[in-house]
Amino acid sequence: MAQRFDPDKLQLIGDGILLVEQNAVDIGLLRGEFTASENGVLAYAGGAPSEARLLWFDRHGKQLFETGIPGVYGFPRISPDGRKLAVSMQSGSNASSIWVFDLQRGLSTHLTFDSRRSEDPVWSPDGRSIAFLFTEGAKRDIYQKPADGTGNATPLIVNDADNVFPSWTSDMRYLVFQRRLSSANGQFEIWAEPLFGDHKAFPVIQNPQFLEGDPALSPDEKWLAHDSDETGRFEAYLTPFLHGGGKWQISAGGGGCPRWRADGRELFYMSADDKVMSPEISEQGPGVGISKVKALFQAHPKPSAPECMYDVMPDGKKFLVVTPDKQGGQNLTLIVNWPALLRKQQ
Repeated sequence: MAQRFDPDKLQLIGDGILLVEQNAVDIGLLRGEFTASENGVLAYAGGAPSEARLLWFDRHGKQLFETGIPGVYGFPRISPDGRKLAVSMQSGSNASSIWVFDLQRGLSTHLTFDSRRSEDPVWSPDGRSIAFLFTEGAKRDIYQKPADGTGNATPLIVNDADNVFPSWTSDMRYLVFQRRLSSANGQFEIWAEPLFGDHKAFPVIQNPQFLEGDPALSPDEKWLAHDSDETGRFEAYLTPFLHGGGKWQISAGGGGCPRWRADGRELFYMSADDKVMSPEISEQGPGVGISKVKALFQAHPKPSAPECMYDVMPDGKKFLVVTPDKQGGQNLTLIVNWPALLRKQQ
């Protein structure tokens, strides 16, 4: 879409005008990929969405095996017992659903069937349910459904805000998630909602100037790992959850999408240059100490939201990375003198 703009009054003028239909959309991000130059050339990605492979690696980066066949995958999450994998899979230009792979039997199950986009799955700690996003237009709500596919999807967080990246506390008493309120200057914050009592959600990390996201709770529920762009780029941080205060930067040089080992004794994140990282973290009184940060291996995740295109087995010995298929790709289209499209529709 294109819409005229008054740079003196800082106001939009008139209505938006359609330029291109069915522009490629990043799964989970609702973001078209396009750019316009000053000489009237418009470039955009389109055509078939780029395919990727579900590849497994050990801690040294050795490729072990592959799950499923190439597809348009996003945001993989491994079940608490390490036996199953939930992942978003896109079909067509803007449709996606949740699939569950049985890693032991080699079978796959279609979990969600809906006209709305369903994506960003996460397992409940008992492995019985999967929470995910239902997207309709620009609005995203959090639903859950039994992991065995029975029953219907039921709402967890449905309101006027944009709610994404849910996760349960280990006792399943709270749901932690990203929320973007219309009053928050368009930035995401981290909120929690008790799944008992009045179910009144409350902010955990708020900063109207920066984006706070990708919350990951430690298994003992004491620490909340997340990322923030307060330094001008995304870095991974650690802060107490529902007790005390303080904030400690984990990554250096960029990083995000933290993941915990099941016993809580190791934390991982993806660096800005796509390395799986493992920092040494020790509790020091009410705070933490961060010493060695070790790069485990170089990953090559799918380009859209690369830091969230991986997950780790509960024992921390194997990693699943949504890796681009070298044979896949998207078309790149150039339109010369795109302002002429505006004149045709006026």
